[in-house]
Amino acid sequence: MHKYEGSVNGSSTIGSDKISITSIVELNNPKEFYEIYVYVVNSGSMDAKLENIVNTILTESQKKYLNYTVTYSDYVVINKNDLLKAGEKETIRVLVEMKDVVDASYLPSEAVDLVLETKLNYVQNEGEGVERSNNSLYNQIVKETQPDTNINFGAISSDTNGKGVYTLSKTSNTAYPVYYYRGEVENNNVIFANFCWKIIRTTNTGGVKLIYNGTPSNGVCNNTIDSTIKSVIDEWFATNLIDYQTYLEDTPYYNERDYVEGVGFPISYALRQRIWGIRTDTYPETVPKTTIKLRATNKEDIFTISSEIGNGGLTYPVGLITSGEVVMAGGRGSINTENLGKIQTIIYILDRYS
Repeated sequence: MHKYEGSVNGSSTIGSDKISITSIVELNNPKEFYEIYVYVVNSGSMDAKLENIVNTILTESQKKYLNYTVTYSDYVVINKNDLLKAGEKETIRVLVEMKDVVDASYLPSEAVDLVLETKLNYVQNEGEGVERSNNSLYNQIVKETQPDTNINFGAISSDTNGKGVYTLSKTSNTAYPVYYYRGEVENNNVIFANFCWKIIRTTNTGGVKLIYNGTPSNGVCNNTIDSTIKSVIDEWFATNLIDYQTYLEDTPYYNERDYVEGVGFPISYALRQRIWGIRTDTYPETVPKTTIKLRATNKEDIFTISSEIGNGGLTYPVGLITSGEVVMAGGRGSINTENLGKIQTIIYILDRYS
């Protein structure tokens, strides 16, 4: 079974050896992808373990415009010694995706033929096999999500205007749909590196974006911690999370500086419109802005460690949330969202206001 957003030259074919599968795919535009699911079946009478996994390694230039990942179908990473019990099967997800690159110079100047291979080598289990976890953070979020088609982002969250985990509709057909928490929810608390965090949303690369929420007391997060902002973020990270950096994704943090027009504001950034609505001649009435934007237009506003996917301006993979994420979570104007407002007295955001 497979799904794709690019063009596929013919169907996937199973090799004569019954253990290989071939797909010929053509990706022409950013965000196009091809996704195939393969069953690995242990039809024998003895348990097997994964001895090793061999993947094609993309070159540094290819990594700038292409993603190639192989995971279990529930997005859990495949590891050596994963157990495959007798009579059972696993579903493997293979994804090839053209990135939404921020610099056209990263793209090849002409068509490139790539052969991408993955080999999963199983052997008889002699005691070293380990049952894999299917409880990844991303997977747990996926299980609880629902569509957000009836949410009005121009109003605060409520029982009738979004409370729970939702799929951002415009990303539903992408390789990694964006899932986000909205309203007064209690199931988005995470303890990582002995600190409390709240889940804001997932990313378009399958990661999970968190916001700091203090330290746990007896293993419980109380959601009452105040926080400071960018001037001490790097120092805080270096002191508390530096040993965990390998677990964290270099995902972009967007300092959007788009302009919008509005009565009474000669220059107005999109943040003002998204949080407060559009100022009109009948002010203080406002016209809600319901569009959610999770990206910035200009490369210099895309803060990352790597200069290949952003501006390379970060020292560590940490930053502030954006106005779009606040609105998704149920926030509006000076009214703190019930979801994030319990974390801090003031929620600081990255977008430019004035």
